[in-house]
Amino acid sequence: MLRERFTYPRQTAAALETRGLVAVPPDPRGGELHLIGSTKCIHINRTILAPIFGIPVGALRLTEVDVGGGFGVRGELYPEDILVPLAAMKLGRPVKWIESRRENLMSANHAREVAYEIEMGFDGDGRILGIRAVIHADIGAYVRTAALVPAEFGAALLPGPYRVPNYACDLWSVVTNKTPAGHPALARAPGVQLRARAPARPGGRAARHRCGRDPPAQSDPPRTRCRTTAAPGRSASAPSTTPAISRRSSTSCCAASTTRARAPSRRSMNSRPSGPRRGIGLAVYVEKTGLGPFETTQVEARPDGRLLVDTGASSMGPGLETVLAQILGEALGLPASRFDVRHADTATVESGVGTYGSRGTVTAGNAAHLAAAKLIAEARQRAAERLAVPETEVTYASGVAEAQRAARHPGRAGA
Repeated sequence: MLRERFTYPRQTAAALETRGLVAVPPDPRGGELHLIGSTKCIHINRTILAPIFGIPVGALRLTEVDVGGGFGVRGELYPEDILVPLAAMKLGRPVKWIESRRENLMSANHAREVAYEIEMGFDGDGRILGIRAVIHADIGAYVRTAALVPAEFGAALLPGPYRVPNYACDLWSVVTNKTPAGHPALARAPGVQLRARAPARPGGRAARHRCGRDPPAQSDPPRTRCRTTAAPGRSASAPSTTPAISRRSSTSCCAASTTRARAPSRRSMNSRPSGPRRGIGLAVYVEKTGLGPFETTQVEARPDGRLLVDTGASSMGPGLETVLAQILGEALGLPASRFDVRHADTATVESGVGTYGSRGTVTAGNAAHLAAAKLIAEARQRAAERLAVPETEVTYASGVAEAQRAARHPGRAGA
């Protein structure tokens, strides 16, 4: 049995650009209140804000713009998101607010100030028998949108990919006099190998792996970890149902990683007589990504041959526009340069969820692929009508729908 206490320090995202918002009041003769800013979840915020302002959801428009990174900070609803529009409606004129860097560091969500008290039991072969944990999360002076997420995710992800027959965890979200907490993440920068992702993941992984230093693990950590990783399709933390390892055997992955780590070229890194010493480490974990419940992507074929793409997911800098253009290009057999992917706007996409939890490519990308399939189906239907042939005789490839036998007008039609 091992007992240990770990603390993970407070941080904030400090994106390249600070937060900002422009509020344009509706025309006195009628219209919509327009908010232009950097939030990652425009549809969620619209649903929250409209009742606060006493207006229908359809009378509030939110538009996302280019910003220098999100990292969780922009996925929240802040007091300024309410005060700036109220000022605009009160004055009857547009109001712009841009926070300073000092304001950003003091008021934008902090994260990760969590303490883990863990007990972990093992059998003689180094297999985990059970984990008992208490998590204390400092959530700051008051509860913001995602204040309870750090402790919640910490409990859900603490067992990681290991088989844990017995697991218990108590969560405490503690109110203090600090800046409110949320879920800022630390993304990997170009050329930097460290990638500390999202709330609770780094702290939980550090605590779990350090507690795993039992005597059998010390003698052969990779072998011990491979024995205790969850089997394919089996829950890692019983009786809990999360997380399930079904795509690839984590045991096989662990074995392959161990083999590579023990290669002679790797071992030689530690045999240099002088200079910095280097070693190979092995860490395994479960990443909770692609969160639902849904996402929207719309594709419109224009008369000039270009395709207009709108999505409910926001682009915070990682290149969502390029990714969607590539996915659609592959599905439709067209170059990615033919697609114009616009930033999220409630005026063009009626429903959406937004960008957080590494969900943009998974959810918006799959929605884009489905939209491409529907566009092909519509192109085949219209081509069949134009060429006066059954739809089953129409084929599609690389932007062209054509029929081998046309009753009236042999040939093909552009999609």
